[in-house]
Amino acid sequence: MSPVMEGTVLMKSSSSTILALTKAIWVFVLIVALSARVQALCTFEDFPTSSDMKLYSILNDAVHNNRPMMVKGFTAEVPVDQIIAHYHRVWKDRYADSEFGPWYQVSTLEKECLLTVQVASNAEHSQGRLVISNVPQVDVSTEVGAGVMKPSDAVVVSDLTTRDGVKLGRVTMLATADTPSEVARYYRSNLLGSGWKLLQNYRRDDAHMLAFRHGLDLMNVLIIPAETVTQVLVTSEVTD
Repeated sequence: MSPVMEGTVLMKSSSSTILALTKAIWVFVLIVALSARVQALCTFEDFPTSSDMKLYSILNDAVHNNRPMMVKGFTAEVPVDQIIAHYHRVWKDRYADSEFGPWYQVSTLEKECLLTVQVASNAEHSQGRLVISNVPQVDVSTEVGAGVMKPSDAVVVSDLTTRDGVKLGRVTMLATADTPSEVARYYRSNLLGSGWKLLQNYRRDDAHMLAFRHGLDLMNVLIIPAETVTQVLVTSEVTD
C-alpha cells in the first residue's frame, strides 16, 4: 500500500453503441497525447503553498503503479484547519475533500495533473504531504477501474484504492467527451436512483461539484472542463 494518497477517478458514457465506441477511441487518443505533455507540465512550481509551510523532499520523479508521482512533506506551526482553509481558498470550488487514515485530503485537477494535499495534526501544529500525480500512459491490455460507475464512453485515466479497517477508499480520475452538464446529470440520475442522497450540487461556470451520501458511505464528484475533454475526479469512502 502506498504511503501517499490513494483514490479513484470516474468517467462517463454515451447512448448509441457506435457513438460511444467512437467517442471512447477519440478520448483515448487525446489522453495519450495529454500524457506526454503532462510529464513536462507537472512540477511543484504549479503547486501552491502557504508561507507557514516548511517543505522537504520525499519522492522525486517516482513511479507508483505505472503513474509518475512526486511527493514533498511539510510541517507548519498552524492548526490543520488553517491549512485546509488555505487550499479551499486558493482552489476556490475546484476541489474535492476526503479522508484516508489519519490524513485529511484536499485534491484538485490542474494542467491535467492530480494535486493532493494530505494534512494531519501534530500537537497544536500540522504536518503533511504534497502529492503530484501525473496522468499515466493508458495500457489497453489491462482493465483499469473495474467496477467503477462511469458513462459508457468514459476512459479511466487512473484508479487507486486503499483500505483502512472496514473503510474502502477510492479515487478515480476519468476523461470523457461528454459535456460537464451531461456528466453531472449522469451521476445525479444514477446515484439518486440507487438510493443515494444529494448533499451538494454546486456549479460555477462549467465546473460542477457534487456530494452524495448513502448511509455511512460518501462520494464526491468534481467535474472540470479541459481544452479538449471533460475531466472527472471521483472520491469515495464506503464501509464493508
